[in-house]
Amino acid sequence: MSHEGEALFRSPPPAAAPVENHGEPDAAPRRVRSRSVTTSSQRAILVGMLAVAALLGMLSPGAPTGHGVIDAIYRGAFVCVLAMAGSRARRWSVIVASAIAAVASIGLGLLFAGVALLMAVFLVGRDLRNRIHGACIGTFVGLACLRLDVGGALGLSALVAVASAGPMLWSAYRVARRRTRRVVRLVVAASLLVALVGVGLAMYQAVRFVSPLEDGVRATESGVASVQSGKTTDATKQFAAATKQFASVADDSSSWWLFPSRMVPIVAQNVNAVSVMADAGASLTEAAQRTTGKVDYSRIRREGGGVDLEMLAEFRAPVVDAASRLATASRQVRRLTSPWIAKPITDRIAKFDDKVTDLRKQTDLAAAALQYGPEIFGGSGERRYLVLLGNPAEARDIGGHIGNWAELSLVDGKVSLVEVGRPLQLAQPKLDAAIAESGEVPPSFLAMSPGMNPQNWGSSVDFDTDATVAARLYESAVGRHVDGVLYADPFALAKMLDITGPLPIPGLNKQISSANAVKFLTYEQFIDYSDPSTSDEGLTTLVKNLFQKLTESTLPGPAQLGDAFGPLVKQGRFRMVSFHDDDHRLLGLVGLDNRFVPTPGQDLMSVITRNANPSKIDSFLHRSEKYDIKWDPETGSIASTVTVELRNDAPSTGLPAYVIGNSAGLLPGTNISDLAVITPFEATRATVDGVDADVSPLWDGNVWRHTVRVEVPPGQTTTVVVRLEGDLEPGSTYRVRFGGQPLVNEDSSSVRVSASGHALAGGAGIKVSGDSATATLSGLGQNLLTLRADE
Repeated sequence: MSHEGEALFRSPPPAAAPVENHGEPDAAPRRVRSRSVTTSSQRAILVGMLAVAALLGMLSPGAPTGHGVIDAIYRGAFVCVLAMAGSRARRWSVIVASAIAAVASIGLGLLFAGVALLMAVFLVGRDLRNRIHGACIGTFVGLACLRLDVGGALGLSALVAVASAGPMLWSAYRVARRRTRRVVRLVVAASLLVALVGVGLAMYQAVRFVSPLEDGVRATESGVASVQSGKTTDATKQFAAATKQFASVADDSSSWWLFPSRMVPIVAQNVNAVSVMADAGASLTEAAQRTTGKVDYSRIRREGGGVDLEMLAEFRAPVVDAASRLATASRQVRRLTSPWIAKPITDRIAKFDDKVTDLRKQTDLAAAALQYGPEIFGGSGERRYLVLLGNPAEARDIGGHIGNWAELSLVDGKVSLVEVGRPLQLAQPKLDAAIAESGEVPPSFLAMSPGMNPQNWGSSVDFDTDATVAARLYESAVGRHVDGVLYADPFALAKMLDITGPLPIPGLNKQISSANAVKFLTYEQFIDYSDPSTSDEGLTTLVKNLFQKLTESTLPGPAQLGDAFGPLVKQGRFRMVSFHDDDHRLLGLVGLDNRFVPTPGQDLMSVITRNANPSKIDSFLHRSEKYDIKWDPETGSIASTVTVELRNDAPSTGLPAYVIGNSAGLLPGTNISDLAVITPFEATRATVDGVDADVSPLWDGNVWRHTVRVEVPPGQTTTVVVRLEGDLEPGSTYRVRFGGQPLVNEDSSSVRVSASGHALAGGAGIKVSGDSATATLSGLGQNLLTLRADE
C-alpha cells in the first residue's frame, strides 16, 4: 500500500485551540530537534568504518587468552562492536564512555580517548545525531580501552574498560530493534555456554595433569642426580621416562577438544602455561636423554695425561643441540608473564625458569668448552703457557710474590713440561726503562721494577695486566713465545697434589700432600730448610717433580675438576689469560681471566696490601674491611669510608729474620705493609689508629690508588680509615664491584650503603631496611653489589 493510501485512513489531527495573546509578545517557537538520516552512501561508509575499526583493533595490544589469532579476533571484534554501538547509542552514553576512557588513559590511548571526547561534545553542542560520527567515537573509545594500564589491583584496567564501554553498549542495545536485541541475547548465551564448557574442560584436565607432571619432575631430578654421580646409563633411562610423562601432558593440553578452554580469557592463559612448560620439559629431557646416551665426559681423559680431542669433537653435536633447546625453552617460559596465571602455576614457572637458567649456564659452558677448548689444548698447533706460582706469605696485588715459574707445551691435547725455574733467572734490569717508555704499564706496577724483579710480576690487581707484562719479559728472557699465562698459589697446588698424589720433598725427610701443602709452602718450608738458598733449590725441584707428574697423570673428569678448581677460580687463586681472542669466550664463562677494571657508570673498590718488610711474615696477617657508602641518587655523589683492621699474629722471636724481620730496624715480628685502596674517587683523609696519616694518591692509568704505609707490631691490631669522595651519573641504580685479594688467611668484608632518604631494593644476600642496605662479602674474588632507589 502506498504512503498516500495510508494517509487516507489516518484521522486528521484535532484542531489547535486558538491562543489568546492578551497583549503579550509572540512566544518563541519551540526548537525542533534534528534527527539523523542515514543514506545508502552513508551506510556504505559505515560498513567500511566498521571494517577499519576491526582491523585497528586486531593491531592493538592485549592478550586475553595468550593465543595470537584468537586474541586478534577478540580485539578486532571488541572495537568493531563498540563502533557499531557508538553509531546507535544515546549521546549521553557516548560522552560517559569517552570521558571515563580519557581519565584512565595515558600515551596513545589518551589521544584516542581525547579525540572521542571532543567529538562527543561536538555532537551534543550542535544537537546532532550522526551514525558515522558515533561510529568514530566508538572506535576511538575501543582503541583507548585496549591500551588502559591503570595499575593497582589486578584486573582494575579491565574493570575501567567495562565501566567505559558498558553504558554505550547498554544504550545501543536499548535502542536497537527487537530482532537485533534477540540476536545479541543469543550471542551472549552462546558465549556463556562456550565459557562454561571451557572452564569445565580446563578443570578436568588440571586434575589429570597433576600426576604425570609430578612423575616427570621426579624422573628429571633423578636423572640429574644420576648424571652428577656418573651413572649415565641410569640417567638415560630416567630422562626417557620424564620425556614420556611431559610429552603426554603436552599432547593432551594441545588436543582439539580443549579449544573451548583456549577461547576463554584467563582460563586460556593457564592452559597455555601448562602446555608450554610440558612441551619445554619434554624437549629438554629428550635432549638430556640423547646427551647422556652419547656423552661420557670421563672418556675425554687420555691415559698418561692430557685430553682426547677427537672424543671432544664427537660430543659437540649433542651438547650444542641441548644448549639450543635450553635457550628456546628459556625464551618460551619467560614469555609466560600474564598476571592472570594462577599462583600455583606461576610458582612452578618460576621454579622451572630457575632450573632452566642453571642448566643453561652449565650447558652453555659445556658447549663453549667443546667449541673453544680444543684450540686451548693445542688442537690447531702447539700452544705454550707460562705458569706463575705465587706465594701469599709475601703479599702482592695478585695474591703473592712469584716464587717459581713453569713453561708448559700442549699439542693435540698432550701436555708436556718444558722448563721450571726461579724468578731471578729471568731478571732483565735494563728493560725497566723500556717498559716505562711504552706507557702501557700502570705507574704502581712500574714502581716494583718488573724487569729487575720478576718476583713482582703480580703487582696489579688486574691479572690481564700482570699476564701481559710477564709474557713480554719472559719471551725476552728465554726467546720463546707463549700463548697465555696462568697463576696458581699454594691452595691451587694442593688441588694438583690431589691428582698426582703425595710427593717427597727434596732435601727433607717428609712428603707434601694436598693436606699439608698450604702450610708447608707458606710457612714450614722457611723453618725446615736451613737457609733461603737451600729452600729455593728444594722448592724448584719440588715444583719440577710436581708438574712432571701432573703432565703424566690421568686427569679426573670435567665435573671433578670443576668441583676442585671452581672455587679457587672464583677466589682468584687460579687464573688464566690467553693472548688468542677466541679463547676469551670460554675463559670468560669460566671466570679464569679474572679482569678487574672500571666499568662506566659503576663504582669500584678494592683493598690491597703489599709486603714492604720484605719478609715472609704475611702468613701471620689477618685482615677485615668495612665499607660505608653514602649515595645520593639525585646527584650521583658518593662519600665512602673504608675501614681496614690488620691483625699481626707473628711472634717477635723464634723464627728466622727472613720470615719475621724487616729492613726498617723495627722490632722483629713487625709487619710493614703498603695498604692501598683502589677506587675511581679521590681520598680526602686517612687515619691510622685515629691519628691523621699520610696518604699517597696515584692515578694508576684508569683508577686512583691511595696508599698508606702501616706498621703493625707483633701481636697487635691496627685500624686504617680512608675517606673517599666522588660522583657518578645521577640515577636510581647503584652498582659497585669489590675486588678481593687471595692472601694466606681469608679476610672478611662487610658493606653498608645508604641512599639519602630514598628507599632501597636489593637482590639476594642484601639486607634492606628503609634507606640503607647491608651485605657480607667474600674477601676473595670479585663481588658485584646492585641496589635500586625509589624515584
